[in-house]
Amino acid sequence: QEHEYPFLKRDYSINGKMKLFWEGQGLVLPQLLFYKNVFKRVRDFCELHIVTSETFPLYDPFYKVRTENFLKKFPIEAYYHKWNQKNNAALFSKFDCGIIPLDPRDKYKWHKPANKLIAFWFSGIPTLTSDTPAYREIGEKTTDDFLCKSEDEWVQKLESIYKMSADDRKHIAERNYAFVSKVFSNEEMDD
Repeated sequence: QEHEYPFLKRDYSINGKMKLFWEGQGLVLPQLLFYKNVFKRVRDFCELHIVTSETFPLYDPFYKVRTENFLKKFPIEAYYHKWNQKNNAALFSKFDCGIIPLDPRDKYKWHKPANKLIAFWFSGIPTLTSDTPAYREIGEKTTDDFLCKSEDEWVQKLESIYKMSADDRKHIAERNYAFVSKVFSNEEMDD
């Protein structure tokens, strides 16, 4: 992931609303609806950017939903960006805060590995996550409090990132990048 997601972010200032960013397979996108109330509570200072496929299967492999249409279900300004491995790194650098909210009722997804967080940190994106076992394991090795256990924590931490200075956001990103570079670098993973 180190070379797939290079640290391209240079500007940590926020102009207007904070650009929240989620990336993943479209079929995981409905999980975010569990957090509708969080999006409703932060919509005055946040907007949502989704990086995924144009369509995804909703109920079975034959019934596909257009991502742009699905985003209308969210009570927040939501924008679709087509997933493209070549362009993702440059695209990610335009966002302010990564989010990885997972529905705790879905045992399979709740126990996913931490690869998305690692990719976001290699990209230089401050990120908040659900308090899953994999993210908690990383959280125990870092000094940043990026885990969210409740709706109130999501709102409070998003508001905190929004209100902090650009330099503070940059320092978070640099600390997280240093951590993943040390623990999850290509060289470290090849040993």
